[in-house]
Amino acid sequence: MKLEVTKAQLEAIKSLTDDCAGMIGGGCEEADRIWSKHIRLIDRMLRKNGHERYFNSQGCNKRNEYEG
Repeated sequence: MKLEVTKAQLEAIKSLTDDCAGMIGGGCEEADRIWSKHIRLIDRMLRKNGHERYFNSQGCNKRNEYEG
């Protein structure tokens, strides 16, 4: 599948994913499980295309519980 994304759209995806990752553990385990799955999928897509999220690139995310 080919997907065209602008730089601004890619930056928004990264930023939104970082924000969601930061909210994991805030209360609802079911929501955390779903968000964790989506974050793993986005991280995988970014890595496959030579990108990573800001949180990951700053060394803040060595091995989070949602990457299990």
